[in-house]
Amino acid sequence: MKENPNFLMQSCPAGISYETLVDYHEKRLEAAEFQKMSRHLEQGCPVCASQLSLLSRISQAIQLDKQSKPAPALAAQLQLAFRNRYKQPGLLDRLAAVLTFDSRTSLVQGLRGQELAGFYQLLYEADVYELDLQVVPSPGQAFLPAHFTLLGQILPFDGSGSLAEASLTAAGGNRFSTRLSDNGEIEFQDLPGGTYQLEIKLKDKILVIEKLGLS
Repeated sequence: MKENPNFLMQSCPAGISYETLVDYHEKRLEAAEFQKMSRHLEQGCPVCASQLSLLSRISQAIQLDKQSKPAPALAAQLQLAFRNRYKQPGLLDRLAAVLTFDSRTSLVQGLRGQELAGFYQLLYEADVYELDLQVVPSPGQAFLPAHFTLLGQILPFDGSGSLAEASLTAAGGNRFSTRLSDNGEIEFQDLPGGTYQLEIKLKDKILVIEKLGLS
């Protein structure tokens, strides 16, 4: 039976409240009240009949909505796509890299530095990662301030170079960025001397060197 829109906003002539009708529909009435309401409906009250029909249709729509679920495989694909699209490294994913070697202060200083004046090597560790950085003065400099090329490689690296990037932010706010190669290599050219923050963004980690001096 379809509800009659003319009766939806009307009051029952017998004084049956809408709350009572809801309780009847949800079977919350006492037995005597339930039987009384059933007899009232059997007598053909158009107002209560229309309102009860609407309540039934609303309940059916709610139940269908609860039961509507995507196929398990599709649901898994959607969840994975959502996580991959919106996952961003959080505070717990930022790994502070620790300096473990500086060729300028090492006992083996000069073994590679003799090849090029001003060249030096820095090694860092962050969790399971190792980062090898090499600072090379730009050639033919007869002027100040000096400029440098920064070379580096991170290990281990899974080969997803297209998804990983590195950025350098100078103390003055200038920012330089580059993609990692398939071997986890980075290269920044023509960098002015100074102090930088280096960030290497992987799939779910950010490796950070807070103060990287080029001099």
